[in-house]
Amino acid sequence: MTDWPYRYFSRAEMACKHTGRCEMDPAFMERLEALREAFGKPMVVTSGYRDPSHPEEAKKAEPGTHSRGI
Repeated sequence: MTDWPYRYFSRAEMACKHTGRCEMDPAFMERLEALREAFGKPMVVTSGYRDPSHPEEAKKAEPGTHSRGI
């Protein structure tokens, strides 16, 4: 999609594996992009955004940082 401004991380890899939603925090993504630039090598994302309905988030008393896109 054209509204995804990040060079090193695709919307698909940052999206919730349960719902497909992607609500990453822009400030977090800017910091992640800067880290990746400084690191100079690919970084594997195992879990980006998680919708509050994601099974891992639903187990928690309150949704965690993944559900806030950070």
